[in-house]
Formats: sequence, structure tokens, C-alpha cells
Amino acid sequence: EQLENKEKELERLSKELTRVQSELEEKAELLHAKRVKATTKIQKAFATYLERVDLPKARLEMTWVKVTASLHGTYKPIFMFAANPGSALEPLHKVASGGEQSRIKLALKAVLGKHAALSTQIFDEIDTGISGSTAEKVGALMKELADNQQIITITHLPQVAAAGNTHWKVIKNQLENDTTSEVNPLSKAQRVNEIARLLSGTKVTEAAKNQAKVLLNPR
Repeated sequence: EQLENKEKELERLSKELTRVQSELEEKAELLHAKRVKATTKIQKAFATYLERVDLPKARLEMTWVKVTASLHGTYKPIFMFAANPGSALEPLHKVASGGEQSRIKLALKAVLGKHAALSTQIFDEIDTGISGSTAEKVGALMKELADNQQIITITHLPQVAAAGNTHWKVIKNQLENDTTSEVNPLSKAQRVNEIARLLSGTKVTEAAKNQAKVLLNPR
């Protein structure tokens, strides 16, 4: 019966395919319209947070590119970035440095985290490629995010580590045929020593300890 009626079955399937494709395009366009509307709000919020991560002159815009239909719709976002005034907007992944990308990721999480039901965010060395006053600003922003959700940060920067309320030290032990890791909570005194070690290296000086205390207890 299937062989005898294959032409009718193919015709039926073709019509069904056309109907489904039309429905898909319609729903995808509705989804895209909502996303475009949200894009304006996201870009406006981004402008504030880019300044918070020491990118005051940078511009970040989202454009949408038509792609093959999937569960995520028929468009995908492309982040366009310019670090300096007068520079043309280009794809973020092509022109942003490692440090810039790290700060933009943090800004993005700060913008979207307020509207997501996330109890915890984990930043695994998101501060790569930055230092000095920029690191202080990044640490301050992470601390602000921690007012509404738990923030777990893996970092080697003293300015960022000092912004945390609780500190844990991760130690890797490499034996001849095995590798283990320890995670130990730090007391207040140990926190000072570890921040000082990040500041001065293997030999912890009194000057480094004093600076660590300043970072941990800013006025």
C-alpha cells in the first residue's frame, strides 16, 4: 500500500514540511523581535558596566546574523567591539585582547546576572590579563555582585582576592605517580599572609603584609 501510494504520501509530507517551516519562521521572527528589543536595554546597561571594569571609552554592540534554524532560533548574536574612540566596531573575538575579553565577560555576567535565577556564579581566573587599579575595579564589581548571589572566584590577583569575604587556598601536590589537590580555609592571619604572598612572591616581607592589610581593610 505504501509503494502504491508513495506519490500521495510524498505530496502529503511535502505540504506538512512547508507548513512546519512556515510556522518555524513565524515563531523565529517573533523571538528575534523580542531579542532585538532586549538588545537596546542590554547595550545601555553594558555602557555603565564597561566603565566599571575600566573600559570607559569602549563600545560594545550586538548585531544579529541569520543562520540555519535551530532550537535557538534563526539568528545568532555577534558582539561588535571597539576599545578606543574613533575605532571601527569589529567582532569582539578578533580585536579584543585577553584582558579586555575577561573584563567584558565580567560586565556581561553583571548585566545578565541580575535577571537570571542564579544562586551562584563561578569566575575561573576571569581577571586574566589585568593588574593594578583595573584589578581593584574588577574586585569591587565582584564584591557588589556578591550582595545578591554567591560568587566563587579563582584568582592570582591580590586586589581581587582581597575583595572576598572568605578565602580558601588551593594546593596541588605532585608525587612520582600521583597528583592530589587540597583546599583549605584560611584564618584572618592566614588571609593576610596569602595576600602578601601574592604581592611579594615566595619571600613574604613586612611591607607586603602591611599592604595586604590595607587591601583587606580599605577605608
